[in-house]
Amino acid sequence: MSEEFEDLLALGTSYQALAVGDVSGAKGQNVEWFSSDITRTGGPQFSSKYRISLALDAEKSVEITLNSGSNWVKLNGGTALTANCAYTFDIPSRANDTFNIRIPDSSGATVVYCRVDEVFSEG
Repeated sequence: MSEEFEDLLALGTSYQALAVGDVSGAKGQNVEWFSSDITRTGGPQFSSKYRISLALDAEKSVEITLNSGSNWVKLNGGTALTANCAYTFDIPSRANDTFNIRIPDSSGATVVYCRVDEVFSEG
């Protein structure tokens, strides 16, 4: 368990989340947005989810992986995200998951923002 996660447990609040990723800027086709995969901070006895908030400057599809790129799945039911609109997705995670995100469409796009929180509890 990470020290940050232990600190959250000690607070005893009904909402517990950690910021685990933040990225923006130009991203090419099939280029992973995070240079290192995001891994869970909680121990194996805790379930959590990744809350992904993002916006792109162009209409594009977005894919995520939970296994270091061995398999990719599309967000938003496979429908391209509308340019300059905010989206939020919750993705359940387990102890051995390794998370990353990419744009599979040709020419990539500019990520206006992408923030990833690991959410442990929401009251």
